[in-house]
Amino acid sequence: MPRAFNDYEIVIVKYRTRSDDITFLGEVIGHSDRKYQVRTIASLDGYYRVSTDLIIQCHVYELQRASQADIDNMTNKQRAVLSGILKDWKYYVNGYRNDSMKNGLAYTSFALKRLIDVDYKRRYVHTKPRERNRYVY
Repeated sequence: MPRAFNDYEIVIVKYRTRSDDITFLGEVIGHSDRKYQVRTIASLDGYYRVSTDLIIQCHVYELQRASQADIDNMTNKQRAVLSGILKDWKYYVNGYRNDSMKNGLAYTSFALKRLIDVDYKRRYVHTKPRERNRYVY
C-alpha cells in the first residue's frame, strides 16, 4: 500500500495526546504499524520543555507537508523563543540558572542554526524516542 509521506520528507506535525500537545517541524525517518516515525527539527513548544531531538510515533492525520512559509514561520518562532530565553538568562545573572534553562538555550540555538543553514540532516547530540501512550505524571 502506498505511503502518504516518504522517508526524509519535511513535515509539520500537530501531535496531541493526553499529556502532550506539541507542534513541530520534523523529518519522516520511517514507517511501521500504520504510524510514522518523525524526528523533530524545531518545535513551536518554546523555552525549556523540548531540549533534545525527539523521535515521535505519529498518525498520518497529524502530519502535513511543510511549505517554505511553514519553515520561515518556524525560523521566526525559534528566534523569538531564543530571545525569550536570553531575556530570562539576563534576569538570572546573579541568581540560579537550572539545567533545563541551559539545555533549552543550547537546543533552541542549535535548532535555529539548523533552520538557517537548511541542514535538516544535522542531528542534535541527544535524541530520544517518545512513547505515544505515556502516562500522565
